[in-house]
Order: sequence, then structure tokens, then C-alpha cells
Amino acid sequence: MENLVYTSAEVAEILRTRPNTIIDMLNSGELPAYREGRNWKIPRECLERYIVTKAMKETKERRKEKKDV
Repeated sequence: MENLVYTSAEVAEILRTRPNTIIDMLNSGELPAYREGRNWKIPRECLERYIVTKAMKETKERRKEKKDV
């Protein structure tokens, strides 16, 4: 069964980035999550939405840059 909720360490591994980067994203609200005690919990749906939204935003930016050239 696939996880419904990930820890910050698991998200760092999934996104192949440093755990501190994920903590910064969580503290700033860039990545939606909630806390249980001292531990961050990131719902799978929120992580998936973050990834898709970021990919679409960066794709639009690249297209715009290409048109401006």
C-alpha cells in the first residue's frame, strides 16, 4: 500500500534534495503540510499537486523566454 502521508525526510528522498531544503519549503508554506508534534506530515496529494504545479509553472516560463528571443 502506498503512503498517504510522507515525512519531510521521505519527501527529500523522493525529490532528491536535501532535508533542510524541504524543511525550508515547509516553513515558508511553499509545500503544503501539517505538523503532528514536532514532525511534519505531507499528504501525498499535496506533494503530487506541488510537483505538477511547479512543473507547469516552469514550463510556461521557458515557453515565454523562448518567445521573447
